[in-house]
Amino acid sequence: IDHQQYSYGISMNNLALAYSESGIKFGEIENYLLDSIKLISDYRPNEIMLYYPYYNLGNYYASINDIKKSKEFHLKAIEIVELNISQDPGLLISSILALVQMHLYENNLIEASNLIKRAENIFSNDNAIERKGYAGLMISKAKIHYASGQHNKAIEILEPLITLAKTNREMLIIKTDLLENYLATHQYDLVASKALEI
Repeated sequence: IDHQQYSYGISMNNLALAYSESGIKFGEIENYLLDSIKLISDYRPNEIMLYYPYYNLGNYYASINDIKKSKEFHLKAIEIVELNISQDPGLLISSILALVQMHLYENNLIEASNLIKRAENIFSNDNAIERKGYAGLMISKAKIHYASGQHNKAIEILEPLITLAKTNREMLIIKTDLLENYLATHQYDLVASKALEI
């Protein structure tokens, strides 16, 4: 297998992603991504570029409600990043957040917590606050606390995130989640004042 086939594998991933975003040839996406994995891994097993077709397959299967396969491919994406952790640890965030959301939907708080811990362990020696996706990771951690009735812990996580929010959307999510937790802890004065800020 030569470099040309490796490049072709990367191109197949990009083509599948374009089809996914445009909605055309939706039925061919799975085959393109599976071919991409084969071509890339035949040339370079455990290559960081394998993250992308694994991640995209995880999203594809979620979009057709095949949650079991979605989880499987998101886990494979995480494993590839962990094998190549020095190259781009930030890639972990997207797959971990996707899996956390699935586990939250299933009310599997233990698995969701374990995934958050997995990411925190990797980022503990890194400047995680500057990493893209850190706020999303912490928002998900707060959602786990909210779902388990630990509203004060969720508030402790969410309040400092207000200053770290990078987009208006992120800020809105943080403030909305804070309002839900204030309401759950009967802090009605904070609910009223924070609602006015939104």
